Amino acid sequence: MTKLSRLSVYAGTIFLVALFSLSALPGSFAYGSILYSPSPPNLITSKGFLAGYGDTFSSSTQSAANSSFTVPSVKCNSSAPSAQYSFFFAALETTNGYYFAGISIICGAGSTTPFIEGYVGISPYYISSFTASPGDKILATVLFTPTTGSFIFFIDDITTGKIYQTGATITGISAVAGLCVVDSAGLLADFGTVSFGEDHTGINETCYLYINGTFAPVGSFGAAATLYKFVMVSGKVVMAKPSALSKDGTSFKVTWLSEG
Repeated sequence: MTKLSRLSVYAGTIFLVALFSLSALPGSFAYGSILYSPSPPNLITSKGFLAGYGDTFSSSTQSAANSSFTVPSVKCNSSAPSAQYSFFFAALETTNGYYFAGISIICGAGSTTPFIEGYVGISPYYISSFTASPGDKILATVLFTPTTGSFIFFIDDITTGKIYQTGATITGISAVAGLCVVDSAGLLADFGTVSFGEDHTGINETCYLYINGTFAPVGSFGAAATLYKFVMVSGKVVMAKPSALSKDGTSFKVTWLSEG
């Protein structure tokens, strides 16, 4: 199967998720609340460890978020007082927390070499068997079906052909937001600039959400959802911020400004 046809299969799972047979995995990962402060309407800045774009919505049906990005080259600060982190992924925020799929880049304290691996929102979280390199183009997808509580997580390195897939069952929750973002768990590793979405990666229909039966770019839902712009800050220090969205609502860049 070619890389492009594999992408088509992934897009199809948004509508055919019931055909997958995955063992339920215990546990969930609530990474923390996202702070929303609307001003002006439909374009807001969040004071949280996020940089990118997303939509909030109300849905009792199947939801999904995907993302594509090019793995950036990270510069580790060996003199930093602690480890530095940069996470790049697609995510669904739910009434039970934050579920995501993508790539983690970590610089250990005192290290000059970053470690790159897969990253998902359920145990074991860090996927050491899924490694990647700067320049690789990544497709990440999270699918959720509330009627069964089924989550499916995909990470696909389009450049190398490596794939990781897992799932979980978490009942009694609903999805409330879909995101295409950079995240951090502390000091932000210096990734320079990272490019998200189909206009930059050439991977079609990425930085898309599936909301109430509509599969469309994160920036194109209009009144059907509320668009959010996330700027990563720590106190008064801006750590990372996104560019404007492309005209088709799919693509943007995030620039590193400070480790925080």
